[in-house]
Amino acid sequence: MLSIFKKNILKKDISKEKAYRDYLQVQYDRSLDKYKQEDKSNLEKNRKDEFNKLIEEQYDFLYCKSALVIGCRNSYELDLLEKKGVKEVIGIDLFSFDQRIKIIDMHNMNIFKNNTFDLILSSHSLEHAFDYEKVLDEIYRVIKPGGVLAIEVPVNYKTMGSDIYDFKTAENLKDIILKKRKIKKVLLLQNIPKENNYSGTDISRVIVTFYK
Repeated sequence: MLSIFKKNILKKDISKEKAYRDYLQVQYDRSLDKYKQEDKSNLEKNRKDEFNKLIEEQYDFLYCKSALVIGCRNSYELDLLEKKGVKEVIGIDLFSFDQRIKIIDMHNMNIFKNNTFDLILSSHSLEHAFDYEKVLDEIYRVIKPGGVLAIEVPVNYKTMGSDIYDFKTAENLKDIILKKRKIKKVLLLQNIPKENNYSGTDISRVIVTFYK
């Protein structure tokens, strides 16, 4: 598993600097450790269920033929989307135990052509980015005109280790998206305190659709 990670990721990363290779290794180790632990609790499944339910309230999945889940870690979100009728569901992460999950770095999604996905879902992934602007550039490239982007991140927490960015609020995250891509409609802006969610921190959610 680690050899695949080194072959597919560490030798093909966006930077040959040691700092970036170290970053990828930390993210890989953390993600794999979380994968091994998450069956012990339903908290993460509850969080993913809740976010997917919110997306369904704002978006008609009848129009969704293809979806990308960034940093999915396991197949749970992929299964949820397939049950909604999405024909092509792909996940990306630094490791994979499911053929639907591609082992690639979210900063460099060059295995996908431009304008590929109707829906892109990033739940608790963007805060781990080495360069979140580069990740967003890749998202803008692979999402179809008129596509929907759904992002959930923890906020108002102490950044350390693999947790790199604090986007503070959903409104701030929306403004970051607006810097490079015109939003047709904001479907959801939501800030939820930690007492009312499953994450252990405050969270912010943004769902937007882009112009065709």
